[in-house]
Amino acid sequence: MGGWPQYDHLFVSIFDQVAPILREWKVTIIEGFDLAALGTSFIGHFDVVILFAHWCGDAVELFGGFADPDTFLQRVPNEFSGLIDLCVCHPPELVRALRSSRPNCLIKFITKEATPGFWLYFYLALFKHLQDDNDTYLGGLEKAVKIFIGEGHRK
Repeated sequence: MGGWPQYDHLFVSIFDQVAPILREWKVTIIEGFDLAALGTSFIGHFDVVILFAHWCGDAVELFGGFADPDTFLQRVPNEFSGLIDLCVCHPPELVRALRSSRPNCLIKFITKEATPGFWLYFYLALFKHLQDDNDTYLGGLEKAVKIFIGEGHRK
């Protein structure tokens, strides 16, 4: 397809189905996420920040532009000790920067490619589990990963 039809098919149409359910479960979704929103996300509001974004070259795409690892780090307080869940394809520079400069936080990322639709359904399953079982984010994440990679049904 290419262009907008492909983006609409692979992301927007799925997001439009998944987002209302997540919001019903009290998941905060910030659309138009820019540098200011990035900074406020780490100041006492959330223990887990999921960044669902595109990585291009050496920077993460936010609303209004790109943030290289140094710019991103400036928005993450030194004392942040929560989890940063990078749903960003191939962000190695950002992961290295966070690990070396923000050692008190956990960073979740993968090195494989996955479509935005895959991730939307993954997070829907994760938050469904958290909603139903009152588990911790890490516990729910572990169970969702096992289910999505096929280990959830093995004994």
